[in-house]
Amino acid sequence: MDVRREPRWSRWALVAACALGGVLYGWALGSVGYGNSYYAAAARSMSQSWSNFFFGAFDPLGVSTVDKPPGALWVQALSVRLFGYHGWALIVPQVAEGAARGGGSSGGGLSTWGVATGTLTAQQRSVLDYATANRDGARILLATLSATGAAPYIIATGGDVIAMGGYNATDQAVSLAELERLVAEGDLRSVQLSGFTGQGAEADPRLAWIRRNCAQVRLDGVSDLYRCGA
Repeated sequence: MDVRREPRWSRWALVAACALGGVLYGWALGSVGYGNSYYAAAARSMSQSWSNFFFGAFDPLGVSTVDKPPGALWVQALSVRLFGYHGWALIVPQVAEGAARGGGSSGGGLSTWGVATGTLTAQQRSVLDYATANRDGARILLATLSATGAAPYIIATGGDVIAMGGYNATDQAVSLAELERLVAEGDLRSVQLSGFTGQGAEADPRLAWIRRNCAQVRLDGVSDLYRCGA
């Protein structure tokens, strides 16, 4: 039987290919901030409790989960727990994963669903300040209708912000009945309607309920914030 031995140089070639992949994958690393804002928010939330970690929670309260198996973000979440929450703690593990795969895509997503900078806009800061000052003991600091709206707040503060409509605002992470209960029991006071762009969004009964039962809050440059309950 003809058994051909692997050339000695092939292993070195593999090492060189992985090293080159790591260099290319991590090129201009500082320019990507926290990376993909959806997964950056999820990694921060998953780092805050083991329950969030094992179930892949998008938000700190574990109301909704990410669109990947939880294990896809475990390395990033562990890195955040060990080294604190900053861009390098999120991106470097992904670079290492990409290098180990010969430059292939890593599980946590360096792609730009929306590149996160970790800095709130003036309008977002106003919303956060209002929600904090008027929380009145509510379990939830702020609810938005999609992950697009919630992610910047979670990344910047790690606070108790949820996305009621999941990824694109059309999921039932928080149903109408649950929304009514949260408001009635004093667990939710501030709701922002940002990110409500999914198909059929305007027909969603949660949107109609908020506009009918909650008071619109006027802030400079902000027209989609509502105060619910007493």
